[in-house]
Amino acid sequence: MSIEDDDDLDQFVDPDDHGESFTWNKKVVNAIYSNESYTVEGPNEMPIDIRRPALIAKESAVNGIAQGDTIVRKRTNQSFTVSQFLPDGTGMMYIGLRG
Repeated sequence: MSIEDDDDLDQFVDPDDHGESFTWNKKVVNAIYSNESYTVEGPNEMPIDIRRPALIAKESAVNGIAQGDTIVRKRTNQSFTVSQFLPDGTGMMYIGLRG
């Protein structure tokens, strides 16, 4: 179920609230950045900590995104490569990153 007015989604990714600015495809895109960590069991039961950077952005703002695209976090100038993208059915898009 999509939210009727795409502009209503702007509040979720607004840099004055939870979002921040990124550049993608020569344009500025506001999104929510996360870099969650989790632990997996490695060889000899040795724990390995893994970080998983991701974005939540308006689907309309990243229309045409593709695996391998580059996204730059403006705050740190760090570049990421898009590894996956999944629309959530509400007008927002989960974007998995490597970098």
